[in-house]
Amino acid sequence: MGKMVHVDDISLKKQLIIYILAVIILSFICTTVVITVNLILMSRGIILRADYYESKVPFIEKYIENTGDKLLNKGFKTELEKIIPVQGIEYQVLNYKGEMIYGNYKTDIVDLPFKSIDKRDKIVVGYFNAEVIEFIPISKNGLAVGMVLLKYHIKPSARNPKYNFLVQYLEQIVVISPFVFIILFTIIFVSKFNKKLSGPLNELLEGLIR
Repeated sequence: MGKMVHVDDISLKKQLIIYILAVIILSFICTTVVITVNLILMSRGIILRADYYESKVPFIEKYIENTGDKLLNKGFKTELEKIIPVQGIEYQVLNYKGEMIYGNYKTDIVDLPFKSIDKRDKIVVGYFNAEVIEFIPISKNGLAVGMVLLKYHIKPSARNPKYNFLVQYLEQIVVISPFVFIILFTIIFVSKFNKKLSGPLNELLEGLIR
């Protein structure tokens, strides 16, 4: 009769509990680091929060209201671009016929000529990284004589636009990071636990065979 090898069940249970706690604690620490670094970069203006450009719209709208039909002059483009942060907002200035006068757009923001130049409106397309179009009338003596179109996205961005590709999915990364760390550390510690468990199990099997 082969000699039975005793496996220390209590020791293995303790190790398993330690590994589970380690997964939870390390995941919490790493997630906290990710969130803290994100907040520091935002506080220093290196990364702009998702609603940064949206928060500029009321100021731009007030400027448009105060400036009026002067905006319809192409020579006013430089002055307008001192107010609109063009690194993150595309814009078009339309005349009373809804035709484009000037702007920094890459493609037409809406189909032109645009008919409803007297209607203040806002369109949001999508949920994550939503695209927003703002329709802001230009008035003179209470009558609409043109419109400014603004287009921007609600998503984190870099102060320097050439680094936007590094931060455009930052919010999603922050949200899923706890789950990523839990999966990562679980894989690591399960592997370690299996190695510790394999020794006693092999001894047990050898003892049963003898």
